[in-house]
Amino acid sequence: MATLTIDLQDGFSQEKVIVSLAGRVLFQHERLSTRTQVGLAASFATPVAEGPVSLDFLLPQRSDRPQTLTLTISANTWLGISLNAAGTLVSRISSTPFLYA
Repeated sequence: MATLTIDLQDGFSQEKVIVSLAGRVLFQHERLSTRTQVGLAASFATPVAEGPVSLDFLLPQRSDRPQTLTLTISANTWLGISLNAAGTLVSRISSTPFLYA
């Protein structure tokens, strides 16, 4: 097992966000906003099996379909998720924690 830490970073403004893994809700927030001073809206972690992992990110105010991100886990992993102006997720993967001001 490894730990997947997900940081919801830039671009969130009063967003309803639901993040799920294999149909299990990992994170849900009704009005998530980025703290612009540090570039972080929320952070959470979950244990995952090593290998391929598919995460669904649902932003119901923008679309009724989730955006899916698939990655391969081989050790503890940090995933940064930002939201661009078009409402599309932008991801960054790191083997070390992200630094915030």
